[in-house]
Amino acid sequence: MTAIELHLVLNHLPVVGALVAVATLLAGLRADAAALRRWGAWLVAAVGVLALAAYLTGQAAEEAATRFADKRWIEAHERAALIGLIAAAAVGLVGLAVALRRTPPSRRAAALLAVLDLGAFGALGWTAAQGGRIRHEELRPAAAAAVGQRR
Repeated sequence: MTAIELHLVLNHLPVVGALVAVATLLAGLRADAAALRRWGAWLVAAVGVLALAAYLTGQAAEEAATRFADKRWIEAHERAALIGLIAAAAVGLVGLAVALRRTPPSRRAAALLAVLDLGAFGALGWTAAQGGRIRHEELRPAAAAAVGQRR
């Protein structure tokens, strides 16, 4: 597996994982199930770790991609990735703290964690969108505007 392939595989996991974590937390709230709320908190923590793994594989992927990709799109993705990592790691630490408590996560803690994780999902999704622009010209702003004009 190449550096680019590894990065592409890993960078989808935190994005999808953030949504799975939110869904688990919301299910725990709806069912009033403390075990689901705790699992949701663990998933939020795991998303932080997965975001770190995706970020750490980015440098090797960047070195390989500079041979065929425009550096400005790579740099935009890299800037977004740092923001996404910070958001996911910060929320992941909160999730870890909630998961490790002796008492089951309260409904309030689970709701707050779900909201925070949605914010991290937004940052991770933006990072993924910036990464998609590296190889998909149709996702770039000029191409999107041209498509809109043709309609």
